[in-house]
Amino acid sequence: MRTDFNSDDYAIACCVSPMVIGKQMQFFGARANLAKTLLYAINGGVDEKLKIQVGPKTAPLMDDVLDYDKVMDSLDHFMDWLAVQYISALNIIHYMHDKYSYEASLMALHDRDVYRTMACGIAGLSVATDSLSAIKYARVKPIRDENGLAVDFEIDGEYPPVRQQRRARRQHCLRPG
Repeated sequence: MRTDFNSDDYAIACCVSPMVIGKQMQFFGARANLAKTLLYAINGGVDEKLKIQVGPKTAPLMDDVLDYDKVMDSLDHFMDWLAVQYISALNIIHYMHDKYSYEASLMALHDRDVYRTMACGIAGLSVATDSLSAIKYARVKPIRDENGLAVDFEIDGEYPPVRQQRRARRQHCLRPG
C-alpha cells in the first residue's frame, strides 16, 4: 500500500477504500439498486409496489416468456437513466454537506488541500446477474398483477450460475488445440 499511496499513514474509509489520513476524503451517500432497475426495465419504468411511474416511460416487456435481447436493451436504457439519477443525488448530498458545514470539525483535521474522491455503491448486483442468467439460459415467465406489472417470475429449466459460466470459459481457454 505504501507504494500506491506514497504514504504508510492510511486508513479504510467507507466500505473498503484506503485513504491517506488527513490528505484525502471520500464523498459517498447511497447505493444504486440494479435488481430494482431490472424490474423497472421489465415494467416500463413503473414501480410494481407503488404502482407509479418512477423511471422513463417505456413500453413494458409483455412477452409471455422474457426475451434476453429485449430485456438487455431495456436494461441498458434504464441503467443510463439510473446513472444520471444516482450522480445527481450524490451531488445534491455533497452540496448540502458543504453548504451547511456538517463536517466542518472533521475537515479541520485535514490538510488545507484535500484530495476528494467520489464513491459509488451498487446493491442487487448478484440478484440482477442471476436473473439475467436465468432469462438467457432458461424460460422465465413473468407473473403479472391485475395492472399487468411483473411482480414475480416462474423459471422453467436450468440455468448456470455465473460462477459456473466463468469456470467453463476458463477451462475452455486452457484446453490445448
